[in-house]
Amino acid sequence: MLETAGASFFLNLLGFILKLIPFTAVIRVHVTSLQYTLLSDDPHSPIVVLSPNPSRYHLEAKVSHLRGRKTTFKNAFLTINNSLKLRPNHFDTFALNPGEMKQVDLIFPVEEPDAVKTGDFEVTFLDVYGRKAKAKGTFPIE
Repeated sequence: MLETAGASFFLNLLGFILKLIPFTAVIRVHVTSLQYTLLSDDPHSPIVVLSPNPSRYHLEAKVSHLRGRKTTFKNAFLTINNSLKLRPNHFDTFALNPGEMKQVDLIFPVEEPDAVKTGDFEVTFLDVYGRKAKAKGTFPIE
């Protein structure tokens, strides 16, 4: 009976120790550029601007995989001033192995009345396992 209790204690201790070892991926996001853009026509120009997203936030970021297992990112989100939550108009899924870095260029469409030119932001990259990699700051960043 004492041997069973001792074995149970050591198995529980081993499980606890294994939870502390970082098997999961360590991801860093660095935003290199974020700015609001409103594309419009110049009334004195012969060029007409047509865009499916004339009012938008343009984000450039570097996503780095520092250590852990390979991971694949399936989506991204942008939150402006803790109230306006946006999705990109197009997101190409990408995978990162440990030690790799990817430059990401995304367009987040927004309705013109809701847009702000300066403020706080949070960008979140979501992987296929449901883990999130985030970056926060103030914009515009040029």
